[in-house]
Amino acid sequence: MSDSEIRLALWRLTTIIGDAHTRIYYGREKIFPLALYQFSDGVFVAATTEEGKAALGAKLVRIGRTDVERAKEVVRSIIT
Repeated sequence: MSDSEIRLALWRLTTIIGDAHTRIYYGREKIFPLALYQFSDGVFVAATTEEGKAALGAKLVRIGRTDVERAKEVVRSIIT
């Protein structure tokens, strides 16, 4: 397995625990300065830095060309 495949496999294992606090960090992931929250009517920017404050409260509808619902399906196995 490649390093990326091993990371994904380990992330999938931690997701099985079902606890959002159990994570494996590698220190090389790109981190965006915002926190997203799933509300009943969609995914919204719940927190960000001073630099990104214009996005606070915005609804996430796409990531690049991918609809947010499709993006959630793709990462569901590695994110609790």
